[in-house]
Amino acid sequence: MTATPTRIAKSPELAAWSEFLKGIGVNAAYSRGNCLHVLGGRPLLLVCTLGADQARLEKALGHTERLANSKEWTGDLIVVGSHPLPEVLSYLDSDPPAGLIGQRVRPGHVLDPLAPEDGPPRLVYRPAGWQWSAALWHRCDTCGRLGVYAETGSWTTRPCGHDSGPWHCNDDEVPAISEAWGRASYAVNKRRSARARQAAS
Repeated sequence: MTATPTRIAKSPELAAWSEFLKGIGVNAAYSRGNCLHVLGGRPLLLVCTLGADQARLEKALGHTERLANSKEWTGDLIVVGSHPLPEVLSYLDSDPPAGLIGQRVRPGHVLDPLAPEDGPPRLVYRPAGWQWSAALWHRCDTCGRLGVYAETGSWTTRPCGHDSGPWHCNDDEVPAISEAWGRASYAVNKRRSARARQAAS
């Protein structure tokens, strides 16, 4: 039985994300493949799914990696859902998740996380690819903008690229995120309605 390919969101979902990012002071540009280049000191390739939980976001990881390879994208990836506060498993439960973030890893030998604790450390080969974890919201202390960091790996804020901020915001930013998303959704729906009325007239 052939698996059904994951549906990657086109407009209006991607349009809502573009409007949302603009509303929080982040620049983004539409790109081939129904994705956004989120611009900054640590840019992201953003793919939007129609899901709102971890399982649905995870189904888009393979597509996102293939898309990044086709673009020869070497930066970080982020897979988001139908709103900016999806249900994603995070061990740092004080920071609200934004989606799943993939960081490029180089090929090489790393310590085997499955090695017995009472035995000697051993190395295993890790091929090139992306390391995925929860993308968590916080506000950068340097530029004051909302951004995300990776739960595992680099805590550098994306997309601004700064390394400062209150890493554990205890949901303090949820109202600002929700409000910005509400404004973005309204603006996109208003434009779509206006276009529909114009086309019908």
